[in-house]
Amino acid sequence: MGRLGARRGDAGAGALEYIGVTLVVGLLVAAVFTVFGGAPIASQAASAVQCYLGQGCADGDGGTTPVAAGPDGGSADAGDSADEDEDETDRGDTARDARGDRRDDARRDDDDTEQDPGAPGDPGSESPSVGDGVPGTTPVFPDPPPWEPVDAGAGDYDSEDADLRLRATEVAAEVAANAMSGRWPEAARNLLHFLGGSGDALEQDVDAMLGDLPEFQQATDETRQLLINQAIAQAQADGATGPVTFPISSGWTGFGYDANGQLVYDSQNYFYALGGWQYSETGYVTVTPPSTPGGEWTYTSETTTHLRDQYNWDGSKSTNILGVDITDEQLAELHRAGLAQEFTAYGQSSTRRTEGSTP
Repeated sequence: MGRLGARRGDAGAGALEYIGVTLVVGLLVAAVFTVFGGAPIASQAASAVQCYLGQGCADGDGGTTPVAAGPDGGSADAGDSADEDEDETDRGDTARDARGDRRDDARRDDDDTEQDPGAPGDPGSESPSVGDGVPGTTPVFPDPPPWEPVDAGAGDYDSEDADLRLRATEVAAEVAANAMSGRWPEAARNLLHFLGGSGDALEQDVDAMLGDLPEFQQATDETRQLLINQAIAQAQADGATGPVTFPISSGWTGFGYDANGQLVYDSQNYFYALGGWQYSETGYVTVTPPSTPGGEWTYTSETTTHLRDQYNWDGSKSTNILGVDITDEQLAELHRAGLAQEFTAYGQSSTRRTEGSTP
């Protein structure tokens, strides 16, 4: 069975598709009104859908700027007007950035400065955590270990027909992503990239994640210290008489959920952006023996946190967002219908330097 109508930006959408998607606009606006609270958001949703259908965009750049809801999920009242004025520009910039990313994806407009995360390979568990020590203090920066997705994803891309229901889902998902771009910018950006359909890897701001999520920062700190302790123990066992530099790599470690499947951090933004992900600490540690018998061993390390995650929807879970149930299967179907595409999320932090000593 052929697909009904054409995708956004294609000419000649079928009458049946147009009527069907137009009918869903009323329900969509009502849902966004309920979720994000208040007529301003509903109005923005209606404008966004009109823009999607080619009926004109309010700001002339491909979309409309969402209005942020109040902190309790309802619309902001007159007493919030001063706060709204202060951060209106930031929210508008975030929304425009998200929409720009959506448009770039549609054009397959790659960023030439973006670092490639590398092809998936065997998991890095076979690599030693601490490599062979080299006499001296010359830094050694190993590459991150090979990485592969931890699950198969939603299925084959563009393997099913895109019917009217899926096209309505696509419209609703894009409107919702733009509406939440001020409150959850990373979540909106990743969802819009998924809807863009390029399948290109998308870089994540790992420094921001470490700063925003103390639990993630603590996990990487503990991993780094474990590697440092292993390097010191190796230098002591080898009877080092001078500085020795060891390359270190943690392999890929999962973060986001505990053994019971409970989320370990408190951020809706990153939960909806990635949920859980994998990280690896790589770098080097230089271990120096004590200058006098019985003294302290000292160390200097420089490490980087690498992140990988397969952005996909496996169809087995559902999430309640402010009273509305959104299932993985709804978005997974978009991938299989060729209306969106899974991608690899990746990134790396700035280099962090640590120093210390141990008996």
